[in-house]
Amino acid sequence: MPLSAYQVPVASDPTLHFLPALTTNQISANVDLVLPMKQAYWFIRAITLVSVQNLDWELWLFSRAANLGTTFVTDFFLGVWQFQALSGTAPAAPGFTVAPANGDPLLASFHYYVDGNMFPYLDLDQQKTYPTQTVPGGAAAHIHCRLVNRSVTAKSVDADGALKVTFHVAQQGLQA
Repeated sequence: MPLSAYQVPVASDPTLHFLPALTTNQISANVDLVLPMKQAYWFIRAITLVSVQNLDWELWLFSRAANLGTTFVTDFFLGVWQFQALSGTAPAAPGFTVAPANGDPLLASFHYYVDGNMFPYLDLDQQKTYPTQTVPGGAAAHIHCRLVNRSVTAKSVDADGALKVTFHVAQQGLQA
């Protein structure tokens, strides 16, 4: 049996998520993105980040909604992806700036993309609540993530700092 090759996008909502301003090295509040199925085990295969600001970004992943606790037992950190600000004609990280069709450079957005991942992701909140994966209706698994601004420039607030993150996920396990 082959490994799962079906990828499903799980995206943040730029009108709801990552809205507050972030100063240099500041981390956002936790954002919980609903996964397409209730199972706790996933692979993150690719990540897309689109921003109206050209900044150095980091995405941090956690296995629980309550994370970054004061001890190792309550930290729940899983991994990090770094996206460097794009510079000149050769980007420093995977991604490109794109001006809108009307050519207005003030409305340019910055696109970052990384694929080829096989990062195992586990929602411990879902696993702990339903260890046998017999999940009643209504319960959902989530990707728990935070955004860090690593630039010397602050991330703007709300629409001025619009940002969208999409995780392309696949189920862990064998497919029939």
